Amino acid sequence: MLQIFLSFLIFLVSYGGAQCQETKNQTRINCPYPFVNNYNGYTFNYCYHYAGSSQSFTKAYQTCTTTVYSGLVTPKLSDGLDDLYKLYKAFPNYYFWVGAIATPANPTSFRWQDGTPVYPGAWCAGHPKGGDNLCAFYTTTAVIGRDKCIQSGQCTASFFDHNIICQYGV
Repeated sequence: MLQIFLSFLIFLVSYGGAQCQETKNQTRINCPYPFVNNYNGYTFNYCYHYAGSSQSFTKAYQTCTTTVYSGLVTPKLSDGLDDLYKLYKAFPNYYFWVGAIATPANPTSFRWQDGTPVYPGAWCAGHPKGGDNLCAFYTTTAVIGRDKCIQSGQCTASFFDHNIICQYGV
């Protein structure tokens, strides 16, 4: 009986080690294909997949949620905002959709895909705007003057596609 318990304990330790490896004071995440936690020289806190681009938030959302355990990139915490900046540097285009939406009944109250509220520190100055700006996206410092924040906007981009970046586990 003791040998079975020890074998099980060794299995648990080795299984946990396969999921997470410590390297130079950083936790390395093993992401399931096609997700990655590093790309083009940048290491991320979560697992992401670049899935093309779209002018439509709805298409972007559907693209990500058809993948098991996935949704649009969701920077719920400050480390997620750090990842947004790295994603902007690593992937083409200056804009990408994030997984936060509001309703016409309450256009300044945004919630993440899981229903939790978007914290006020995630927003760029002057956002959320309200009105028909019911979807959220990330853009660059050249446009807004701040590295790590999101903006509200219309759910269909008028002039150009936004990147679709899916996040594993949201």
